[in-house]
Amino acid sequence: MNSMNIDNRIFSMGDIPYDILQGYGISQEMIDDLPEDVLNDLLSGRRTPPMPVTRKLKSGKEFKGKASIFLVRTEERVNVMFVFRWEGDALDGYDNDVQNKLRGGHVVVLKNDELMKYAQLDNTTNRVMKADSNVINHNIDTFSRIMGLSEDERKDMLNKPFVTFSKDYGDKGTATMTSGIDLHAPNGILSVIGDAEKWELAKTDTNLTHYNWGMYGCWETGDDGTFNKYIPEEEYTEEMYQKMHEEADSARQNINRQQHL
Repeated sequence: MNSMNIDNRIFSMGDIPYDILQGYGISQEMIDDLPEDVLNDLLSGRRTPPMPVTRKLKSGKEFKGKASIFLVRTEERVNVMFVFRWEGDALDGYDNDVQNKLRGGHVVVLKNDELMKYAQLDNTTNRVMKADSNVINHNIDTFSRIMGLSEDERKDMLNKPFVTFSKDYGDKGTATMTSGIDLHAPNGILSVIGDAEKWELAKTDTNLTHYNWGMYGCWETGDDGTFNKYIPEEEYTEEMYQKMHEEADSARQNINRQQHL
């Protein structure tokens, strides 16, 4: 990775929400020990490479996965959002009711003992994407604070396909926005400026990109739209990390545009 100038930092070490990260198995010592380039990226509002995250369940067992993190500023404090790496499995492993809901484009809640996950069908691969509901719910809570959503609107994001709301931008006027859970989005939330129709159109636009990040690596797509090869995470190149950062920048800029429209 290329070195980042410290002048690019928009956060300080004191801004990092260590208490929140601790709940996901990421200690202050682990953050302090990040390579300088990664730490500079984090403090510049960019996302880190995927790192291990753990969450203790009531039974004492641990849920383990990997996610990148990036910092966002809300009115109350600096918070963190997770860019997860979704798991995937075969559609025929679910009962007919769940299969029909997934085929219909719905996000389904799966519960196994204490662990709840959101599931959604990836039509490109016909695999079922799954992500820890706790991570997505945290991102929704953070997003709700950034956008100033009411408690009812926040609950609608958790329980309905999407929520349409008005965002007041002061002298710049009011914008209609629509947001909802979509596991194709890096942080699990698809948000557009516009109505439900705009959101549905954006939701169905899921063409494969050159790099398609997964839980433990990524698939590289060729010009013909097919997969060229699978690249394990430990073989990521500087160019791949740069692309990852560019995608994070684009997502962050989209949030900023929505905040300052």
